[in-house]
Amino acid sequence: MSETSLDAIEEEAVAWFVRLHDENATDDDRAAHAQWLAADPHHGPVWLEVAQLWLGMDGLQGVDAPDVIAIQPPTAPRAVVTRRRLAAAAVAFLIGSAGWMANRSHLFADERTAVAENRSVALSDGSRVELAASSALSVDFSQAERKVVLHDGEAFFVVAKDDSRPFRVQAADGSITDIGTAFDVKLGRQAVDVAVTHGVVDVVMPNHPAVRLTPGRAVRYGANGVAAPKGIDAANIGLWREGRLAFDNAPLPEVLRDLERYRRGRIIVMDESLDRLAVSGMFDATRTDAALDTIVRTLPVRLVRITRFLVLVYPAS
Repeated sequence: MSETSLDAIEEEAVAWFVRLHDENATDDDRAAHAQWLAADPHHGPVWLEVAQLWLGMDGLQGVDAPDVIAIQPPTAPRAVVTRRRLAAAAVAFLIGSAGWMANRSHLFADERTAVAENRSVALSDGSRVELAASSALSVDFSQAERKVVLHDGEAFFVVAKDDSRPFRVQAADGSITDIGTAFDVKLGRQAVDVAVTHGVVDVVMPNHPAVRLTPGRAVRYGANGVAAPKGIDAANIGLWREGRLAFDNAPLPEVLRDLERYRRGRIIVMDESLDRLAVSGMFDATRTDAALDTIVRTLPVRLVRITRFLVLVYPAS
């Protein structure tokens, strides 16, 4: 069998792996997968390699393997394609990483949104939260305070005034206390961004002085502390509510993470050197493939699309 044919089977096997381990996989999906295995004697060996790579990943020993592992490979030649091994390993990271899956599902959060789903949530005090795609939060209101925990993603808050109970948003290691306002909070992998459209908020981290933000001001905090506040066009705050994603000199991994919230599957940066690249521009949240194509045209990167569920990002050279 030619390498081109093996590549095609590899892409199908990776797609099946993603599909069967999706939380929405059905019995019909599993039956169709069994038919795919029986359709060609080469399908079993390639699928077996993907599954074995999954089991071989660090920290995944003891996880139940798909039933296909019991299939014995036929005597047909079994070429090893480097790209297939790399893609399968990446998918193993995607599917097998309990931490990633737990963070994206947040089963115990009070409010969750699915991929590409933005939703408005009315709180009991009259406040409103616009929850971005692939986001999760919990609400803990008491007689003393109104507390919201942002577990993942992004949210825009329009807070009802209540002088007797402060409104506080907990995001990672910091908190944002509202003083009658509207503001956006985005929880990234390494930092939290806060931006204000109306009113005033105080941003607080342990062992750091509070930072007060007024309209058109933004701040980022994370493991390196609290950055200096900066000015921002208030019209660009929370543009995701209109289906647009705006970036101003944002690190490439952060941009890809935002795009990932609006598409099924993963976008994985394969080289740490790409962390230094920055993106500025505005993208349509409903056309993430077009956004990726624009990034390729403007930055020294290349994409390897392993079916529509997995995109690997490499340096261009």
